[in-house]
Amino acid sequence: MIAIISAGRPANVKAMSDVGWQGTWFVPYGEGDAYLDAGASDVIESGNLIDSRNVALDMAFDQGDVCVQVSDDCTKMRRLHQGEAPAALPGEFVAEALDHITANCRLVGIAPTDNAFYGGEKVKRQHFCVGDLFVAAPSPIRFDRRLRLKEDYDYTAQHIYRYGEVARLDWWLVSFTHRTNAGGVVQYRTAEVEQESIAVLREKWGNWIQPNSRRDNEVLLRVR
Repeated sequence: MIAIISAGRPANVKAMSDVGWQGTWFVPYGEGDAYLDAGASDVIESGNLIDSRNVALDMAFDQGDVCVQVSDDCTKMRRLHQGEAPAALPGEFVAEALDHITANCRLVGIAPTDNAFYGGEKVKRQHFCVGDLFVAAPSPIRFDRRLRLKEDYDYTAQHIYRYGEVARLDWWLVSFTHRTNAGGVVQYRTAEVEQESIAVLREKWGNWIQPNSRRDNEVLLRVR
């Protein structure tokens, strides 16, 4: 299942389709009609961000399928050293990700930046996988409903703690609009909410969660 996680952004339906993403849109209650009117063919009203993520996982896993989750503001996909080649397609990423799913690796993701300087050709096994794009194989792990932000740090940590590893494919450079467009978590992202989420992460994971000295209200996952 391909789950496009969205909120307040029905205008992004066409843009996501132009990038190559086709799937089920998981949106807040009361917003379904707006997404259908915008051209989405399959929409499920599933609640807030965390609820939508977990509903998508439940639906996919109940069918014995993997769950591909992607944020609604993906603008470009490319490979490291791709040069002037045409942009990569979502299906290529999903196919590669599936090759890395094993009994001990139930989460495959990408780095939190599309900067080629930080890209690499090796799979990283104990590193943060950003929630903007990942493939999860059936498991009992779900997103923590206490977290309004930074839920992907916890989700990654849960997989590493339970299975020993994840697979982060750093040669995939995927661009997202993130904080500059209305809707999504931009509607409630504040320093206070950031710190509330950090407190939950520190409570759960201790020194696995370290402050990011370069960015206020940000953290780093450092598996000990």
